[in-house]
Amino acid sequence: MEELKQRVSRLEDFVGAPTTDNAVSLSIKNEQHDEQIATLKSAHRDWVKEFDARMRSLIEDFSEFVNTVKENFRGVDMEISVLKRALEMVSHTALHPPHRPHSPPIKLQASYLHVRTKSAQPPDKARVCKALTVLGILTGPFTITNFDHGR
Repeated sequence: MEELKQRVSRLEDFVGAPTTDNAVSLSIKNEQHDEQIATLKSAHRDWVKEFDARMRSLIEDFSEFVNTVKENFRGVDMEISVLKRALEMVSHTALHPPHRPHSPPIKLQASYLHVRTKSAQPPDKARVCKALTVLGILTGPFTITNFDHGR
């Protein structure tokens, strides 16, 4: 009997002595902890799947954004190269005028050039000349007459 008491006291030291009549056994507590761990693992798995889906979506959105920005930069780069060529043409023509006999200025009518504006006001003559010069259309002694506002 003494030996049995020693075994029970060792078990109580190891497991803990029951404090009340409503005491829950260690095996039941262990099962409850296992259920809680399984619930946490399931929640973690779901969170990881959701996080992975969000990150993939973010990466796709970001790569679409990067591609759009690249296309915009390509467009701007092309516009800049066209303007550089036009400026080189204008500066080359200004430094080295073409050798031709003196002739009166050629008059271009805006109706032939289909000059149209989106505003209700007629186009500014100097502005149209500048735009045509940059585009390389006007490089000589030209003048524009008859602004007909796109008619």
